[in-house]
Amino acid sequence: MNLYKLLKKVFPVCIIVLFITTNCIPSISGDISSSRDFTFDYVENIEFASGEFIVKFKTESVVDIYESVNGLYITGIPSIDVLNEEHHVTFIERLFDYHESRFLYNIYKFSVPEDSDILSFVQDYSSDLNVVYVTPNHISYICVTPNDPDFYLQYALHNTGQTGGTIDADIDAPEAWDIETGDESIVIAIHDTGVDWDHPDLEDNIWINSGEDLNGNGIVDPSDFNDIDDDGNGFIDDIRGWDFVDTTYPVYPGEDGTIRDNNPMDFHGHGTHCSGIASAATDNNIGIAGVCWDCIIMSIRVGYKAPSGNGLMWEDDCAAGLVYAADNGADVISMSWGDFLVDPLIQDAINYAYSQGVILVAAAGNYDTDAKLYPAGYDKVIAVAATDHNDSRAGFSNYGSWVDVAAPGVDIYSTLFNDTYESWSGTSMSTPTVAGLVGLILSKNPGFSQEEVRTIIRSTTDEVTSKQYIGTGRINAYLAIQRDSTPLAILDSELDDAFYYDEIYINGTANGATFVNYSVYYGVGVYPDGWTLIDMSSTPVTDGILTVWDPPSPEYGGTYTIRLIVYDTAGQISEDRAVMILNQAPSAPDINGQVNGIVGVEYTYSFEATDPDGDDLYYWILWGDGCPAVEWIGPYASGEVVTQNHTFTTEGTFIISSQAKDVYDAVSQWGELQVMMPRNKAINKPIFQFLQCHPNLFPLLQKLIQQLRFGL
Repeated sequence: MNLYKLLKKVFPVCIIVLFITTNCIPSISGDISSSRDFTFDYVENIEFASGEFIVKFKTESVVDIYESVNGLYITGIPSIDVLNEEHHVTFIERLFDYHESRFLYNIYKFSVPEDSDILSFVQDYSSDLNVVYVTPNHISYICVTPNDPDFYLQYALHNTGQTGGTIDADIDAPEAWDIETGDESIVIAIHDTGVDWDHPDLEDNIWINSGEDLNGNGIVDPSDFNDIDDDGNGFIDDIRGWDFVDTTYPVYPGEDGTIRDNNPMDFHGHGTHCSGIASAATDNNIGIAGVCWDCIIMSIRVGYKAPSGNGLMWEDDCAAGLVYAADNGADVISMSWGDFLVDPLIQDAINYAYSQGVILVAAAGNYDTDAKLYPAGYDKVIAVAATDHNDSRAGFSNYGSWVDVAAPGVDIYSTLFNDTYESWSGTSMSTPTVAGLVGLILSKNPGFSQEEVRTIIRSTTDEVTSKQYIGTGRINAYLAIQRDSTPLAILDSELDDAFYYDEIYINGTANGATFVNYSVYYGVGVYPDGWTLIDMSSTPVTDGILTVWDPPSPEYGGTYTIRLIVYDTAGQISEDRAVMILNQAPSAPDINGQVNGIVGVEYTYSFEATDPDGDDLYYWILWGDGCPAVEWIGPYASGEVVTQNHTFTTEGTFIISSQAKDVYDAVSQWGELQVMMPRNKAINKPIFQFLQCHPNLFPLLQKLIQQLRFGL
């Protein structure tokens, strides 16, 4: 039997087998792995606890924790228990054992030997079909930069130029207090290093858990501590809040770091400083004024002072503190900490708190970068940057389109532990300023929704001086507190700091009970000098398409700002903004190579495109002879000559065509090259044509033919 006849006989079988092995199997494994991918690109410079990791199981997975005879812990899930034995899991603890919320259900902390390779364990458990996610127990930092302690004036509330800054570069607090000073029914949770709850300028505003206040006198008495969970919330004698810190790492001398308990006292000072900014007792002839005079401070201790002096938080403690605050009546949670990791456990806790109606405020960070710091970077959180006494961006403050607003954060004078006061700097200080404003707004209008409060704060700001985007402006309490209703103006977060090269669908929300109409504008730069109308409409939109924009050629580095303005019947204007980069597409590839050739001969063709922004490029190549393009090839440097070999197996005239795209998916026009190939009968067979287009199949087919010839 000659080779051609043999190929005709076995070719259909080969193709079926090869199709199944090279297509079906990868697609199945791809579907499985795509939902369990765990990215380790962030590992460098990200800290996490040794000897433990977090696992969230699927809702339908039945987890039954018990200790086996060999001292290891078992879940009742066979595939997980095999891993538990392999990795010597010595303890498993359910993090929210009193919760059935879909955000918090089936989340456990696994303990393993201290010298374990946690990242490899995370990979192993992530591949199990019973698992939603696995993550190390990450460590976050507070967002503060301590400064000289001898500044005793609060320019942030009322700037008269007393620190050499610009007069009225403040939040207009005294003007706001003429309208509202705060209400004790509004609870601001300081999710931090604890609170010096007996500080003379804070003690009158410290939250008292009425369910544990046995005689109902509104103060903490020794008789309130009876070692009983009187209110049934899962925490014994939590009359002042809760201390969630239980680190196994060294702590600063004198710190309380090992056992979770009912004493959320601050040993670092950070949480106490933030508490005074938000709601120090005011008009009491003592110390300082808080933004909100009478709002109540709930102490949630999730951070501690490390031997280095830094304030540290562990992921499981932070999540537990968020849930506690949401379950125990917090209206606002102030979070002056973060890291650059998208953490699924923290995100679950954030989503849960938001689902309970809590308004979440967090620090943008002190790294002078546009990289998102979390939890501020989550959509449901108000992200706060820092300004100085001239309404300029603080040099340390993070920035970016994901930031909502700015607030004073340089040399902010406030309470400190051990009944003292100091001036500190950081977005940590800006965050409780915004949280205090949220408290004022809710004191006057407790029925406002989370998005109404966020919209009011974003829409009532003063201008800032900054080359980077730090939100719509610096908050103005006086303008914000005047609103008793508001239309909603929300741009989709996918627009934030995104790269575009073609028409843009601008999605968002423009509505409200008193809605009249909305307009969408664009301007050049992060704080444009002028605005150009894109579109306007009197039809309200909820989480939909506001307009479609065909942008102009990029100018000013390609940075543009989109501005959504919403008007209501009271003449109020709400707004939101998004900063984006308009990316220019690469040039069409220039194709060169043999244009008059011979069938069956391999030729080399070159492809070259340039990108106006200097971005790396990928190429899509169609040979024009029926061989399909498999994938984009690259990346290659802009202007780099890329070569590819190809053999035309049939006669005729063909058009080689190619597109280039940059790393942000801006795609070029098609480049083309016409080639002519005369007929070559010796190779004009369908089988050879197929193998020419699919060369990766040839070795497998060759091996099968050899087996048929010599092994049958």
